[in-house]
Amino acid sequence: MSPARRMVGLGVMVAIVAAACAITPWSAALEEDLGLSLLFHMRGPRQPPPEVAVVAIDSDAAKALGQPARIAEWPRALHVSLVDGLAIAGARVIAMDISFATPARHPADDSAFAAALERAGMVVLLDLLEQLPSAESSVHVERRLPPVPALAAAAAAHGPFPLPKTGAVRAYWLVAGGSGGLATLPVLAKQVYDRGAVAPAATLQRVPGDDARYLDFYGMPRTIATVGFHQVLAALDDHERGAAWLRQTFAGRAVFVGFSPAHTAEQDRVRDDYATVFTRADGLALSGVEIAATAFGNLLERRAPSPLWMPWQLGIMLAWGMLLGVTCTLLHGWQALMAVALAAACYLVLAHAQFTATAVWLPLMVPLLVQIPLAIFGGALWSLVEERRERRRLGAVIDDVLPPAVVAHLLQRLPPAMPHAGQVYGVFIMTDIEGFTTVAEGLSPDESARMLNRYFERVFPVVERHGGSVSDIKGDAILAFWFASGRDASMCQAACLAALDIAAITSGSGGSVNWSSLPTRIGVHAGKVTLARLGASRHHEYRAVGDAVNTASRIEALSKHLGTRLLASDDVLVGVEGILARPVGEFLLVGKRKPVRISELVCMSADATTLQRRLCAAFAEALAAYRSMQWEDAAQRWSDILLEFPDDGPSRFYLLLAQRCAADRPPPPWDAVVSMVSK
Repeated sequence: MSPARRMVGLGVMVAIVAAACAITPWSAALEEDLGLSLLFHMRGPRQPPPEVAVVAIDSDAAKALGQPARIAEWPRALHVSLVDGLAIAGARVIAMDISFATPARHPADDSAFAAALERAGMVVLLDLLEQLPSAESSVHVERRLPPVPALAAAAAAHGPFPLPKTGAVRAYWLVAGGSGGLATLPVLAKQVYDRGAVAPAATLQRVPGDDARYLDFYGMPRTIATVGFHQVLAALDDHERGAAWLRQTFAGRAVFVGFSPAHTAEQDRVRDDYATVFTRADGLALSGVEIAATAFGNLLERRAPSPLWMPWQLGIMLAWGMLLGVTCTLLHGWQALMAVALAAACYLVLAHAQFTATAVWLPLMVPLLVQIPLAIFGGALWSLVEERRERRRLGAVIDDVLPPAVVAHLLQRLPPAMPHAGQVYGVFIMTDIEGFTTVAEGLSPDESARMLNRYFERVFPVVERHGGSVSDIKGDAILAFWFASGRDASMCQAACLAALDIAAITSGSGGSVNWSSLPTRIGVHAGKVTLARLGASRHHEYRAVGDAVNTASRIEALSKHLGTRLLASDDVLVGVEGILARPVGEFLLVGKRKPVRISELVCMSADATTLQRRLCAAFAEALAAYRSMQWEDAAQRWSDILLEFPDDGPSRFYLLLAQRCAADRPPPPWDAVVSMVSK
């Protein structure tokens, strides 16, 4: 299957599964429980509208006024003073989240309170909803307890405000369906606020529809401007400064009055708290009056969290699924995981910005918890299937040109999920026996063949022991390789160790001509190549094609000029450890347009002698002088090196170059790149 079809197929599969999940009740509940909470936490608190305030009844107010903790036991006279004071201050509506379903001890107190309500003309009272016991646990029976008749008649409106006592509060009802379809307290307060005057109860008591609205919380308890009940009454006693403060604090505002504790100890005594996404770490939760004020603020702003229209959700999941399909098809392993993580972070940023700006929440749980794992798993599974199919196809292609055992060996060493183009990253060792043509002149063809076979019997196992394979034999030269899907430092390390071992076992000398008296030049290079089937007619070869193979051959040939046995490019040595390497300069090899940095592999660092280390250090100083155009100094340094190390080929090579530069004085610009004109 083509990569494009794989992308589309995986993306469509992820999108279909997501769409199936999105239309289930499970998905909606998950989005509400986790997705909405996550968005609130990401957004954090926000500024409530200045038109809403809370007058809190708490332990401080009870202590200051000398009243008991139970609000029901407070005398009506305190409420009369509060309503009169708020009305004089210019409050636009007063919503009292306090039940007045029980008559006062003295009827005159209810009459005085009713008169205050009539004078204010914009007070909304609470209808208490009482849960009644039922024979069936699954059936909930409610009884509505309105204010006493005198107060109900004097109030601008009265209605319930039901909230669940179990689980977290996320929404409120515009209409209390179990209470005859009456508008709830914040809705009635908004209606009175908008009218600005008393209206017939019939026009205020109902709103069309029986729907719920999500709450757009402003933050922790006391985020909405809160004033103590006792502070209002104290201001009334201070006629000059108190009146001005009251007008500044409450003029034109909707004021919600009710129990609102500042400490968890108060909350535990009077259970009117509700768990929300902004419940404080110490357990202090929003009170009922704060939630009512929040609902009013949302109505005033015409803002409420709302999920996207379902067709839009499905469209987003389709696009998101396609993006994940493309990502998990093109990339693999950690690359795919990092790309998906980046995409998820961008999606969260977009969802956060949308929620902060408009309160519309994008689906989070299905895209993040369902689509992402499904795409990663699907991409991995698809890659595995494609890898097996590719191996079978590759085996069929080369089966006609290689023996079955070689085919199996090659397929085992190919990188997983090889691209269709056959491009891989390889490290190559090119070897050539120095002077073998001269040696072979004194031998019969059979003797030459036996010597080469003994040589190969020693060299091939070295390559294989370090995880490589021999790709090609040309006379006395061999090409060995290591393949991976990308650059791997351990693969380069293995190739360098193999090269050192080959150099070690071929450096001996004997009295007679044998395999051990065949000193070998070795070149090591790495880069991308293409595995291709080459040939025509009835002759084909399956081999690595690319500049890296040619460069390895050129590096091996460079040893003829430098008098060395083992050279490697810096492309190989990056990340290689434990090997003493001597940089010998930068060379523009024959037929190349870009210079290559070359180093001589000396030995394992742990086995290096003092003389070897001194030679490397002295050579580095001489090369640095040469690169700095200090040719006389460089020539002198290499002359000194040759006095101590007369067989050092690189020093002899550079001594001639330095002397020539010192004589010719090449003008700038000049660099230390050595251009080779012959192999």
